[in-house]
Amino acid sequence: GQANYAAANAFLDGLAVQRRAQGLSAVSMAWGVWDGGMAAGLRQAGTGRMRGGLRALSPVEGMGLFDAGLRAGDPVLVPMRLDAATVSRDGGVPSLLRGLVTQDHPATVAEQQPVAIRLHTLPEDEQAGALLELVLAATATVLGHSCTDMVDPDHAFWDIGFTSLTAIEFRNRLADATGVRLNAAVVYDQPTPRVLADHLLAELRATAAGNPEFVLQELGRLAAAISTVGFDDDSRFLIASRLKAMTADIA
Repeated sequence: GQANYAAANAFLDGLAVQRRAQGLSAVSMAWGVWDGGMAAGLRQAGTGRMRGGLRALSPVEGMGLFDAGLRAGDPVLVPMRLDAATVSRDGGVPSLLRGLVTQDHPATVAEQQPVAIRLHTLPEDEQAGALLELVLAATATVLGHSCTDMVDPDHAFWDIGFTSLTAIEFRNRLADATGVRLNAAVVYDQPTPRVLADHLLAELRATAAGNPEFVLQELGRLAAAISTVGFDDDSRFLIASRLKAMTADIA
């Protein structure tokens, strides 16, 4: 029933936009969930709402937003109540709503770096663990858990509460975080958090190997090693010859 309901709402949104373009009055309000009514029985959806920071509107809040919406200048509005603390804890506005808001906090240097590059700053024996933590964190978030301790890395996603909707949200979170293209069936193809983390590690290592930033980072490490270690004349000659040969290959 929700598919037909969503299609009807989308039509009304389009109608409001069309009427405004023709100079006619119209406003379509894509309401968040109200406290009671039809949405009260949607238990699974309710869990998802709370997880994402979306709270139910009281009748007083809803009518206040309705009045504000009538005075607004946009043809399509999304009146809803968001819990700022939950949104902040989860790292930002839910992906579905990001186009509706402006976030004014700049990304940190670590956030600006590709995961493949950040991963390579770790010793190889720590890389798999770091990616597993990333996968577990995404799993805990979409399932509404407060910490990763509640997620068993060796249990299948479908056995720990995944649905088709949470699988899509999960895929999107990991794709955004890693830059790795993941198909919609990733939780079937890589059935547990640990297996998926291993898959991501292989993909990220392959990506990093062809990334100029990765090469520059490795050159930086090499330069640091050369500058801090004393070499005899023969060793310096061999190192210089090898570097010249590498430079010639690149040129």
